[in-house]
Parts: sequence; C-alpha cells; structure tokens
Amino acid sequence: MATLKHRLISSLAIRRGPLIIRLWERMDVDHLADWPRYEFPYEPFNLCILGENSQRERDEYFRKRNSDKSRIYLAVDHLDCLVIGLLILVDIDWSSGTVGNMGIRIRSDWCNRGIGTSALLMLCDWAFGSGLKRVRLDVAAPNQRAIRCYEKAGFRVVGEFWRDDLSLSQSDIGKLESASVPIKSHSRFNKGVPQLRFFWMEAVPKDSRKG
Repeated sequence: MATLKHRLISSLAIRRGPLIIRLWERMDVDHLADWPRYEFPYEPFNLCILGENSQRERDEYFRKRNSDKSRIYLAVDHLDCLVIGLLILVDIDWSSGTVGNMGIRIRSDWCNRGIGTSALLMLCDWAFGSGLKRVRLDVAAPNQRAIRCYEKAGFRVVGEFWRDDLSLSQSDIGKLESASVPIKSHSRFNKGVPQLRFFWMEAVPKDSRKG
C-alpha cells in the first residue's frame, strides 16, 4: 500500500505543455473560493459556498479532506493562471490499485478549451505509470460535454445506475430539454421520487485493454 501511494505522490508534480498537475495545498481552497460561477445548466458544480466560509472553516475543509487516506486531491495549474482545475481520486483501493471514483472540476472560464481532456490524459499516464490498474468515475448521462471529454481521454462506459435527485422537477426537465440538454430519456420518477441516470466510465492501462 505504502509503496504504491509513495510512487504516486513522489512522482508529482507533472507537466505537459502549459499544464501542471500537483498535489493540492491549503492555498488552493482560497483559489477555489474565488472561482467564477458556472451558468445554467451547470450551477450544481459551483463551489461558491467556500467564498462564504471563514479562514478557519476553510482550514477545516482542507484538513478533513486531506486526512482521508482513500483520496488524493490534485490541483491543475496553467502557466497563465493558478488552479484552473481540481482532480479528486476517490475510494482508492491501495491493495488492488484501483480508483473507485473520481471528481473533476474545470474553472468555468477555462471550459471548452480542451483543458479537461488534456488534464485527464496527463492524470491517466501518471496513474498507470505509477502502478494503478483502473480509474473509474461516474457522470450524469445528460452531461454530454463531460462524456465526450472523458471518451477523448480514454474512458469508456461500463455500466449505469439511477440516483435520486430531489431537486429535479418536471419544469426543470422541460427547461433543460429546451436548452438542448437531453435529459428526458435519462430521468424518471420512481414512486414519486425523481431520479437521474448515471454512467460508470473507466480507463485502464493500454496494454490491458481487450480488443
């Protein structure tokens, strides 16, 4: 366990072109708090609540997440701007070398520039080169922008599941459809509870892929 984790951490930071991926630091929480807001329909990704927190609360936010031994938080820097992205490896099983889930956020004013795909390609090369065997993530099925990004980085859909979404209403579904977000075929009401379809996607080292 310690050997794999040590290889991962000790091989940071990594750089490709103008992008740098490194282990996050306490100051990065302050940068995240200053991120501009995401617009409709991506408001759920906003981290603006951090902007309302005191320095002590941000200290605790960092400490709590940094003490989770099954996670690794990574900041993505650009030569022109610090912390344009955040990558979170979640539910790491050190014995099998697998990442059970992953979170990714790209600062709203840096979206649609290929940053997400480039960062994920860098992350997979780093992860698999250090000994990890699989990286998995979940994504809302209507989020076609994210799915295309993940596919370009080598992730493939391997399963699906439904997640309760109490904030989802019929009017929300109509608004999203009118904004060209294909949500109707990926939403349902199960005994009156709104649910949204999610896909499991995963990437593995190239030499272990079948076909």
